[in-house]
Amino acid sequence: MKIIKMAKEINYHYFGLNKGNLPNGHFLAILTDIFVNPRHDETTKIWLIYKIYLQDRVELKSQMFYMSGNPESMFDRFFYNFGMNKNAHSGYAFNEMIGQTGIVTIENDAKGAAFSNIVNFIPMDKEEWVKELSLFYREQAGNNDETN
Repeated sequence: MKIIKMAKEINYHYFGLNKGNLPNGHFLAILTDIFVNPRHDETTKIWLIYKIYLQDRVELKSQMFYMSGNPESMFDRFFYNFGMNKNAHSGYAFNEMIGQTGIVTIENDAKGAAFSNIVNFIPMDKEEWVKELSLFYREQAGNNDETN
């Protein structure tokens, strides 16, 4: 996890991607990094950087949350999926989340927020994830054989 003062501090290749072209659906992903921009009001920003396994390539994607106490917010739902509740004294254990494997849900419609179309991340057991990933690559190899 890195504390930043502005989004420009996040390496450029996390941005500049046409997220509107991402396919809808559920995809295997690894949470690779977290950037936090703390602010004195209630709008702390958090970027989650995913390595998403899309079709025949892997891409890094950013996800931004505004920290919110609203239980219906994407931010709170995200941490609920991790089984993490905010501790008023110590906050969230962001560093423990880096390296987590799971499935991201991508929605390119009004359900997604304006800043991102990655609407969810559900953690998976590492062994289950590795098994799914090997199936994914086997399917990709089969699809490539058919096209050649």
